[in-house]
Formats: sequence, C-alpha cells, structure tokens
Amino acid sequence: MLREDLLDFKINRTEYPPALHQLIADNQYNPALQKLDLFVRARTLETKWKLDPKRMQEINNKYGPVDLDNEEIHFSLDWRSPFSHAIYWAVRGLDVSGHKRDFTGIRLRRIVYHSLQKLFMYGNTQILANVKLTNPERGQGQQILDTQFVGAPLLFNSQDLRMFPVAYQATLDILQEYIDAGDKEPGGVPVGSANLARLGIVSLYLSGHRNTAIKYLNHLKNKYPDNNDYKVSLDQFVQAEMREQIIDITPNYGSLYIDSLLWNSYREMAIGNEENAYIQEKWAEQIYMLLQKEYPDAEDKTKRLSLEPLSKMRWEALLNFLKNDALVPDYHKLLLMEKIKIKDPVLYERVMEELQKLSKMGHVSQ
Repeated sequence: MLREDLLDFKINRTEYPPALHQLIADNQYNPALQKLDLFVRARTLETKWKLDPKRMQEINNKYGPVDLDNEEIHFSLDWRSPFSHAIYWAVRGLDVSGHKRDFTGIRLRRIVYHSLQKLFMYGNTQILANVKLTNPERGQGQQILDTQFVGAPLLFNSQDLRMFPVAYQATLDILQEYIDAGDKEPGGVPVGSANLARLGIVSLYLSGHRNTAIKYLNHLKNKYPDNNDYKVSLDQFVQAEMREQIIDITPNYGSLYIDSLLWNSYREMAIGNEENAYIQEKWAEQIYMLLQKEYPDAEDKTKRLSLEPLSKMRWEALLNFLKNDALVPDYHKLLLMEKIKIKDPVLYERVMEELQKLSKMGHVSQ
C-alpha cells in the first residue's frame, strides 16, 4: 500500500477488500503503523492543504477552546471550520508582514479575533444523519442497534462557550499591543471587546459557570472603573443585560420570543447539545420573569402580556418542536423522547398520548 493509499483507505473504506480491513484492524496498535499514519496525515496537510502542522499546533495552543474550569488547558480548534482556516492564514500573514501595525496589519488582526468570535457563536459543529429503524420490534432501548441512514447528513452550528475566553483575550491582546507601542487603539476594538465580554458573562451565568462569570465581570469593573454598569452584583448585571433584550419587545411579541427560545432548547437537547439547551431554557425563564416585572398589572399580568403560564409554554413548545421542526431528523427526536422518558416519565406519557391523538387526526406522520 502506498503512503497516500493509507489516507484514502480511511476516507473511502468501502472501496477496499475485507482482507485489508482486517489487516489494519489487527495492527491498529502497531507503533510502526501509528507512526506511518501520523506521517501521512502531516504530509497531506502540507501537500494538499498547504498547512504547516507545527504552526497549526501553535495556533491550537494559543487559540484553541479552553477548559472553563482551567483556562490554561487548550483543546484543538475544529479544523473543519472555515473560521479556523481564516485564523491560520491571518496569523501566517502577520508572520510574513512582521506584525506591522499598518492598515494591512490591523485587518489581519481583525480577521483573527472576528473569526474567534464566530467560533464562540457558531463553533459547535455537529453533523446529523437521519436514521430509519430497520427492526422496530426489538426490545425496549434496543432499536438503535438496527438502523439505516436515510438521505444526506445535516449540519448544525451553535455556540461553543469554550471559545469565549479565547476570543475575549484576543481583543485584549490587540489593544495592549497598540498601547505598549504608544499607538492609537484601533477603531471599534474597545467597544467590540466590551460587548463580547458582556455577552460571554451572560452565557457563562446561564450555563452555571458562575465563578467564571464573576471573574470576567470583575475584569470589566477594573478595566472600566467609571462605568456604573459594572458596579453591581453578577445577578444584577445579568438582569440588566436581559432587560436590554426586551426593550424593543412589546408584550404581544414577548410570548413569540420565549417560545423560540424554548423551541431552540428542545432542538439543542435533541441533537446532544445539553449545555446550549440549558442556556436557551434559562434565557427563556429570565425573559419571562422580566416581562412580568416590566409590565405589571395587579389584575392579570399574563393576560396583559399575552403570556401563558411558563409550564404551558414549555409544553406547547415541545409539541411544536416534535411536530413541526423539519430540520431535526425524526431519529434525534426519538432520542429526545428517550431522555424525557428517563427524566420525567409522566411528561413522556403525556406527550406520547397527545402525539397519538394528533396522529389519528392526521396532523402528524405515522
């Protein structure tokens, strides 16, 4: 087998005979084969993609997502993402230019931190396949063993909270670089840095990373000592940030906003993004409480707000997701129902009963 064939074997497995599959499987822990595998990967990066593996590792160590409990630990960037490649080539451009702070230099720096922000917002990439059960008669929980892929895979991008500290630090590094050189701060970066921090603090708070959220709020307090927005507790800060979200939302549209958050929460849970699902759910809860406070009515708050009780809104959002979300394959909706069955058997039975009623009436597919 040629060196290039080893990589092709990993990509196009069905085109090679079973004997070769068995040979590779029998030698998967062979040091020689492992070393050859690494060589082939590195060689392919260099010749096909024009990427330097050592420089990629350096970029991973600096800009890779972090462990939120220990930000000194960096993981690899997702090199399937165009934003990771944008960072790589911007860094290479800075290397070639000598890190000058001219017009081209600031543009390259902006590419780096803008791409990091995009990875924070959309860097959690999942490829989902629609799966059909080929043996539905199997026992409870065993149906997943008999599946068949149907149709083209689907791509989902969502927030990767681990990228927030990296993206924010990149803006601070740029500002400090210009300050140390005695240059004027590049336009837009200070405001963009602060706005990114505010968003990150709220996301950390909602996901349960309270200590990390406090750390970054304290950083803003120290960096902007005259800004009263930061001279508050973490809870007060998050409440104020969320209040900004509903300034332009009338009571009549409040329920639509909350419903979309809850719907997204169920979608994230269905495709396995538990943390993002939790953030969306907590965001919905906070907005619901704020709307009630912002539009007080002693006689009937929910009527004036056009808001149903939150428990009912959750119920309706779940049913709407299961019935109407065409983006998430049915197989993953089935996995969501299995999670609900474990966490809340009563809710599971209620949902299944309702779906069966709708199915008989022709509102959902069999």
